[in-house]
Amino acid sequence: MSTLPNLRQVVLEEINQIPDEQLSQVLQFLHVLISNSQTKKDEDLINDPLAEFIGAVEHGSLAQNIDQELYE
Repeated sequence: MSTLPNLRQVVLEEINQIPDEQLSQVLQFLHVLISNSQTKKDEDLINDPLAEFIGAVEHGSLAQNIDQELYE
């Protein structure tokens, strides 16, 4: 399998072989891939059951007196 920089180079070389008339289709496809990637990241965060607890140690009883408890 190619390393990432090599893979990018291969993709660019392949794109250079596409006729100009089809480049708009390639661009549309790339936009779909990028959009889907971002949507997937957003969905993962929304569906992550731990997401609502991120930062919880900064407030509430979880963080109360934590230094004392840790270092006693």
